[in-house]
Amino acid sequence: YADLEWAIGLHRCMLKIVGLWPQQSKDQYKKFFSKFRMLFNATAIVFILTIPALAQLIKVWGDMIQIIDNLQFTLPFLVTTLKVFIMWYKKGALLLLTNMIMKDWTRVKMDEERNVMLKKAKTTRLLLKIGVFFTVLAVFSRLGSVFFKEYIWRVNNLTNHERSLPVPTYYWYDVTSSPKYELTYLAQTIGAFAIALTYVAVDNFLGLLILHVCGQMENLHLRLLHLGKDPDFRTVLKFNVKDHIRLIRSVEIIDDAFNLLLLGMIGFFSILFSLYGFLVLTCEKIHSATYECVWYTLEPKAARNLTVIMVCAKKPLNITAGKMFPMTMSTFCS
Repeated sequence: YADLEWAIGLHRCMLKIVGLWPQQSKDQYKKFFSKFRMLFNATAIVFILTIPALAQLIKVWGDMIQIIDNLQFTLPFLVTTLKVFIMWYKKGALLLLTNMIMKDWTRVKMDEERNVMLKKAKTTRLLLKIGVFFTVLAVFSRLGSVFFKEYIWRVNNLTNHERSLPVPTYYWYDVTSSPKYELTYLAQTIGAFAIALTYVAVDNFLGLLILHVCGQMENLHLRLLHLGKDPDFRTVLKFNVKDHIRLIRSVEIIDDAFNLLLLGMIGFFSILFSLYGFLVLTCEKIHSATYECVWYTLEPKAARNLTVIMVCAKKPLNITAGKMFPMTMSTFCS
């Protein structure tokens, strides 16, 4: 039981906070608060951030730069909303998978099998911790950027600036006046942490399920290797065949539960990378325009000034991953 708590404790805790841990409790008190947390989390995600972000997207439609800036937030919000819906809609199937994990950890097993399961669990815990660290860092950075802008404006004595919010959104009231601004900022902070927690928790829950099945497949492989040494060959073979069928069915359940989510995430990244590619193409057009203009009719001194634009546009504009890899089509195709 201690191994079980160590293996899934963090994932269960995070999903319980947002009310998405699949469980079948007879305690009405626990069931009520689980539903309450899920509804509060979904309300914060949809009504505080997702709908206002979509309203802002409609408002800036036509300005490609502002659209790209908006979609960096709107697309993850929509994907997170989809994750909440899938975890709620497929909770019956996911309950079968969590029960399977608990049974696998509590049943009698060889030391080799336990070591394999501990190795996979260690990987899932590490991925979860890394995901939480970078997500919390990103949220605090975004929330803190508002105060940094305020500091820059005060240093430069800019008194006619508009107060900004961490996420570009449109609300049906004046958010620049107090205390509406402070309350909206607080609401966005709650919504941002709800989205961050849900996004990371669901992704790592999927990783937990997949790596657990991988560990069980590896244990099945170990048992098959020692199958010929067992005196009760037929009984052990029957057990392994049943276990293999069980694992195949669990993979089918995982695929049925998360295939729509994975499709949505592929669409999310595809749209985002395509828009980033627009920046690169726009920069290349500027570079080409300097060659195509009638520079040969200008005075030599005036024509040389065009080299400033050429040099500035020589390096294409792009977004990078960790300041290392440009998010371009060539990066993914090479």
